[in-house]
Amino acid sequence: MTDTAPRPGAITRGMSWATAGQVGGEGLRVVTGFVLARFMTPEEFGLVGMVTVFANYASVLLNFGFGSALVQRQRATAVDLSTVFWFNLAVGVALTVLFAGSAPLLAAFYGRDELTAVAGVLAINFVLLAPSIVQRTMLHKDLRFRGLAVVDLFASVVSSVLAIGMGLAGLGVWSLVAWTLSRSAVQTVGSMLLYRWLPSLVFSTASMREMIGFATNVTASETLGYIAANVDRLLVGRFLGAHAVGIYEQAVRLMLLPVTNTSMVLGRVLFPALARLQDDPERSRQLYLRSARMSLFVATPLLVGLAVAAEPFVAVAYGPGWEELVPVLRLTALTGLASSLMTLTTSVFRSSGRPDLELRVGFVRRVLGVVLAAVGVLWSVVAVALGRLVAVCMGLFLYQRVVGRLLRVSMWEQVTNVASVVAGGSIMAVALALTHLVVGDGPSLLVLALDGVVGAVVYLGAAMLLRDRSLRELRAIASSGAGFFARST
Repeated sequence: MTDTAPRPGAITRGMSWATAGQVGGEGLRVVTGFVLARFMTPEEFGLVGMVTVFANYASVLLNFGFGSALVQRQRATAVDLSTVFWFNLAVGVALTVLFAGSAPLLAAFYGRDELTAVAGVLAINFVLLAPSIVQRTMLHKDLRFRGLAVVDLFASVVSSVLAIGMGLAGLGVWSLVAWTLSRSAVQTVGSMLLYRWLPSLVFSTASMREMIGFATNVTASETLGYIAANVDRLLVGRFLGAHAVGIYEQAVRLMLLPVTNTSMVLGRVLFPALARLQDDPERSRQLYLRSARMSLFVATPLLVGLAVAAEPFVAVAYGPGWEELVPVLRLTALTGLASSLMTLTTSVFRSSGRPDLELRVGFVRRVLGVVLAAVGVLWSVVAVALGRLVAVCMGLFLYQRVVGRLLRVSMWEQVTNVASVVAGGSIMAVALALTHLVVGDGPSLLVLALDGVVGAVVYLGAAMLLRDRSLRELRAIASSGAGFFARST
């Protein structure tokens, strides 16, 4: 299997479909969460969140970086694919057995006996995901994001309908468990139908040896990244309880919605694109700068709006009982602005074949994140959110410096690349604050509606006034589907 440079427009089409799938899926999951929050408590959300802290890390081990290794390789043979498939399947079975067997220990760690059953059932998720990892990896590598978007959207619809039905029936935490398992099952079946490939009965140790160095570095980096991103949730659950986890996890989920719908989507397309442009540093450089600018341009109005309008938003979306979410949401929204840029750096490290560098430069930020989370949990969930914000901002500075050296982009060039976006977001924040001074005591729905109108008008107006290039590129994508990346690919 050989790889060639992507055809003009292929990356843009991939980005468009990846965005559609990501926005649709994440949007539906958030809306489903709003519906479930109307008849479930923060504590019920928190109980499942306590388990998923461990379950999501096990999912990192499930792939063990071989998916990224297949994407990065210029040639991925049929033997490589079969070898990775059988490895993933074996690890999936092993993780299911180990996670289910460790459920009583997890329950004892948190002091909540009901978690034994929840963790035991969620362990099934690993054997549901394992059979489709290679297929989904190759669909990503081939930029076949249209099919992936359809599969993921269908999986989100099915799982959301099931979760809401079970929630209405009063099944509480089990509606959240079924939400996760049903989505994984539908995704796996759909992905295997979409990528018509079956493994052969072969397992090559030579193939494993060729990929193991890259895969190990990726897994180690993802492990440290996961610890840094989730140790706060672990500590909140252990020391502040399930109610606090429910509040904190919802704030992080809302923050990640704009991030996953911009930088993570771009990263999914950017990684295979940069991997194919390894011999063309100038085009790689331009592609990264445009991706970073577009990522921040799209995420900024959503996250700034979420930070300023957190109070009416929580009142409308969640209702009574969720008021503690407001200050935490404001801090996590600001964290998302930095994360939207930092997430893209992963694609640069891995496409350059340097996950080892990603591992090293991320170590300081991750240690800092652990320390700040441990200090914050001594006070409150708000203090934990503040610590996360500080750690991510410092990490962004470090990552940008190293990526700049890899792509030969100065820090000044990276700053000026997004300066107009930052200015537009600041103007929008001031406009929303003034709006709240005028109508802040009005009905929450009215205030939120005004925030949406004022924020959109001011942000777009500022972009036009500042002649932001992102606005022109966004128009090109909307009108022709080929303008954004054409000059880079």
